[in-house]
Amino acid sequence: MGMEYGKVIKPMTIIHILGIQPDVVVERTLEGVKKSEDEYINKALELFNN
Repeated sequence: MGMEYGKVIKPMTIIHILGIQPDVVVERTLEGVKKSEDEYINKALELFNN
């Protein structure tokens, strides 16, 4: 099973310096770092499985 996702960015759209705003914001936590947890992967798996 595969999942594809894409977002179209118009030609001549400047993303340099401005960047691209994420759909989901995930913050690293000190507790997660201490436990060697990857909050980014955990959130991705949570979204994928729901």
